[in-house]
Amino acid sequence: MTRVCFETAELSERGGRKENQDAAGSAIVNGLACWALADGLGGHGGGAVAARLAVDAILASFRAGPGCDPDALRRYLESANAAVCEGQERDARLVEMRTTAVALAADSRGALW
Repeated sequence: MTRVCFETAELSERGGRKENQDAAGSAIVNGLACWALADGLGGHGGGAVAARLAVDAILASFRAGPGCDPDALRRYLESANAAVCEGQERDARLVEMRTTAVALAADSRGALW
């Protein structure tokens, strides 16, 4: 596999809301890269927690089994969903927390999100 260099930058602004519920992160393993972005759903309580759980789970899943294919991406997002559901079960105050999430995986051949 051809090695590639990925450059990453993150910028998040709270906009007109009281709290920024965005979470982002990235990881590179053996020439494969994964970026994750989540935006907690305000009004549901715990949106920032849900977003952080989702991003952390996506990146942990990527590190455990890096890939740039539909099955890998599905695995990353399923781990994010499981992390948020587990967080809801652990803390009754977060039972309504929600987030959106997107993951991008890339290698020397292309990218998939």
